[in-house]
Amino acid sequence: MRSPGRKNGHKRLLGIILVLGLLTVGTYAFTNSNTFAAGVPAAGDSGNTGAISGYVISNVNYVLDLASQTTITSYTFNLDGAAAYVKGSLNGGSTWDACTAAASSPYLVTCTPVTPVSTASATNLRVVAYNDTPANL
Repeated sequence: MRSPGRKNGHKRLLGIILVLGLLTVGTYAFTNSNTFAAGVPAAGDSGNTGAISGYVISNVNYVLDLASQTTITSYTFNLDGAAAYVKGSLNGGSTWDACTAAASSPYLVTCTPVTPVSTASATNLRVVAYNDTPANL
């Protein structure tokens, strides 16, 4: 015959496993939704909604100043779809650079830093891309 304490121990262990499983799934869902801020349809007013689908960014290239070889003068990458508005950042979003995007495949995007960026200070590429130009950006 089992003791009542052992049965409660199994319930407690099952409860802990269930809570940890829910936390793991919740954490995955949160981090998965914050990969890139891209693909959000333009909103004409605060009542519009749209799915965040994101873009696949590939073929990232950095163009260096010929004289110093340590300053980035521009950078390019491809998107997997058209985007009318694109901004890039080489420092994780502290400053945003103007970009031009091709309207047809392979959707080449070229960005020019606002101020010269050394290769040492280019720590994190961030891209924001929209299908339509938002009114306030």
